Amino acid sequence: MAEENLLSLYNALHGTNLKGKGLIRKLKVEDVLYMNFKNDLSAVINHKTLEFMEHQSTINPNIPLRMLLYLGRAYEQLIEAKARYKTNLIKIPTPEFYLFYNGKRDYPAEQKLRLSDAYLKTPWNWP
Repeated sequence: MAEENLLSLYNALHGTNLKGKGLIRKLKVEDVLYMNFKNDLSAVINHKTLEFMEHQSTINPNIPLRMLLYLGRAYEQLIEAKARYKTNLIKIPTPEFYLFYNGKRDYPAEQKLRLSDAYLKTPWNWP
C-alpha cells in the first residue's frame, strides 16, 4: 500500500500515470548533520531521486544546504564506491526536493529555495 501511495504522489506531482510494482527504490538516509536526523521519505522513481521531508516549525534558510548533504548520502547508497573513481561518467537520478512546512508563520504555498543564495560573493577569511 505504501508503494501505491508513493507512486500516486509521484504521478500527481509529475502529471504521469505510472503503474506497476518494482518502479520504486526506497532509500534510507540517516544522521545527516549529526542531528540524528531521519528522513521522512526518500526514493528513486522514474530516474528521479525524490526527497520528501517535514520541515521544522520554523523557517530555515539553510534547508538547501541540508538537502545537498542529504542528497550526497542518498547517492552514496546508489553508486558503488569503486565506480566513483572510474573514468566513465556515472549517470545519476535527477534530484527533486519537497519540503512540508508545518509552522504558524505565513509562508507561500510553493517556494523555491536555492543553495546558490548561500554562496560567498566576496573573499572570506577562514577563522
